[in-house]
Amino acid sequence: MAFMAPALPYISAATSIGGTFMQMRGARAQAKGQGYGAAFNAAIHERNKRVAEQQAEWRKFTGGVDVVRFRDQFASFLGTQRVALAGAGVSPDEGTGRLLQEEAAREADKEIAMIEMQAETDAMGFREKAINQGLAANLERLYARNYRTAGRYGARAALISGVSKSAYLLASA
Repeated sequence: MAFMAPALPYISAATSIGGTFMQMRGARAQAKGQGYGAAFNAAIHERNKRVAEQQAEWRKFTGGVDVVRFRDQFASFLGTQRVALAGAGVSPDEGTGRLLQEEAAREADKEIAMIEMQAETDAMGFREKAINQGLAANLERLYARNYRTAGRYGARAALISGVSKSAYLLASA
């Protein structure tokens, strides 16, 4: 064993250099994996953003459809009301009959405003969700970039530490 004593610092330095390169590869691999994970999360957030934008547009559309449907129903109601008033001997175009029809029209206008307001409120919620998803995607892209940068610094730090340790081991030979 004494015959190996002069070679031990060189063997230690060589294994230190090998360990340094393994540390460097590990730091790079970790950063790469974390970067890919963050990029994947960013892609998911972008997809969720697009879905929320589509939901907002769809809600506005369905709100419009609801208004058209209500107007059709209201027109049918007005027709039925006019027939009922006429059947009761009340003119739907003057006096009490007219007042009843005007009140029904005011109520219909309120209902239409409520339908439109609810559709817009729902759409705003979806748009807000889309904005939040976009911000989350941007944050994930920032994380990905930072992971890669940290990996480069970690690999360089491992290299510097390993070279320093190896130099110390060789200097003590």
